[in-house]
Amino acid sequence: MKTILFSLAVLAAVPALAQQSAPDISFDSTADFLKLPAGTNFGEVPGVAVNSKGHVFVFTRSNSAGGPAYAPAAAQLLEFGPKGEFIREVGKGCTAGRSRTASASTRTTTSGRSTRVPTW
Repeated sequence: MKTILFSLAVLAAVPALAQQSAPDISFDSTADFLKLPAGTNFGEVPGVAVNSKGHVFVFTRSNSAGGPAYAPAAAQLLEFGPKGEFIREVGKGCTAGRSRTASASTRTTTSGRSTRVPTW
């Protein structure tokens, strides 16, 4: 009986000991810090990073990328200077992956089956 009471007392005390107040994190907020070019908006922002020079990189998906608001056409990586001034859009006009088409050739495997394998 003493073991059960002791176990219940320990279980009741653990949550009380585990709850600690979170530390305050100080920060400064500046409204409209990043200056966007005309006709551009942020939309969804899944990522923000700052490099060692203080440049801010914002990955955004919005319909101001010149295409539909979905898929790679909506993705933009914008670079801003340390004072929030727009510098450039990283990778504008680039495509991910290869743009040439593969020609297929027929190869015979060791099992005797023929398969079409793309060759570059």
